[in-house]
Amino acid sequence: MPSHSKESEAAFATRLKPVLEYYCTECHNPRLAPVFGGLDLTTGRAAMTTGSHAPVILPGHPDQSLLVTVLRLGHEEAFGMPPAPDKISDDELNGVRAWIQQGAHWPTGEKGRLKVPVDGTAAESH
Repeated sequence: MPSHSKESEAAFATRLKPVLEYYCTECHNPRLAPVFGGLDLTTGRAAMTTGSHAPVILPGHPDQSLLVTVLRLGHEEAFGMPPAPDKISDDELNGVRAWIQQGAHWPTGEKGRLKVPVDGTAAESH
C-alpha cells in the first residue's frame, strides 16, 4: 500500500471518524436518515451520495462542502449542526477541513464504517 494511502487512512481515522461518530451518526445513520435530511454518514459511499443536498462532501474543497458549513454554524443557527448542546471545536473543524482538502479519502470495509450510538436519544434531540 503506498504511503499516501496510509496517510489518508490515518487522517480519516484521527480527524474525521471520531468527530462524525461523536457529533453526527446518532441521527445521520441508515435507520434515521429519512427523518434527518436523508443523510447517512456511516459509510463513505453513503456520505458522498445521500442527503437532500448531496453531496455534502466535495473532495479538495472544504469551504464549498456543506458538511463544513453546517459544522461551522453550530447549534446557534437553525441549519447548523450538531443541533445541541455540543459545538464542534475549532481543532475538530480544522481536522475535518484538512481531511476534505487532502481529497476526503474514506476507507472501505470495516475501517471506513462508523459506529452508531445506541442510546436512542437522537430522535428527541432535534
